[in-house]
Amino acid sequence: MFRNHLKIALRQLGRNKLFSTVNILGLSLGMAVVTLIALYLHNEFNYDRWMDQSELTYRVYRDWDGGGKVIWTPSRLAEKLMADYPEVQVATGLGPSGETLLEYAGQKRYIKETAAVDSTFFRTLALPFRYGDPQTAL
Repeated sequence: MFRNHLKIALRQLGRNKLFSTVNILGLSLGMAVVTLIALYLHNEFNYDRWMDQSELTYRVYRDWDGGGKVIWTPSRLAEKLMADYPEVQVATGLGPSGETLLEYAGQKRYIKETAAVDSTFFRTLALPFRYGDPQTAL
């Protein structure tokens, strides 16, 4: 039965080549657009949901383009936001530091991508700690 339906469908596609091509391309394009929209919406609605109180977390930054794009939040901006806006409970400064030499227990190691943060970073983003205390880490 299925083989019979498949033969009929292929014959119809062969007889009406232009009509079939337009229909198949339209269906393919429509399915691709719906898939892209679904992926975009999934990304938008699930971005940063791993954090506690993610609905209260915002990123304010300065976009500086000086030969290479650098996105950073100055510490003074964080201080100013907390001072001027009472609804801002905690703010932190964050900026890229590039390659950094880390020395621990006599071993030296270069880390390619690091960030310079201020003391309120772990109050802003509640990241889990394996060792140590978030209050005294920075």
